[in-house]
Amino acid sequence: MKISFPSNQLYLLLTDQEPGLRLKESEMPALPQSILSTTRSSSVPAFTTPINLTFIREKSLETDFEIRGTQTLQVRVNRLGRR
Repeated sequence: MKISFPSNQLYLLLTDQEPGLRLKESEMPALPQSILSTTRSSSVPAFTTPINLTFIREKSLETDFEIRGTQTLQVRVNRLGRR
């Protein structure tokens, strides 16, 4: 399935690669390894799906220009705000 976006908008997706779990309809990102191991060996694997990517923020910006292509950047976020 291909999704079409307006060509005059710039899209930003900020993601994190923390292992987590989807339980039915709820996502639980950044779970400790002990909980991930417990759910894998429990009797509920039919309702769980492992996830490796968490969406933190999504933003779009309309421009006066046509934008084509994609670009992926890796950034490091300092959650403590130190330099």
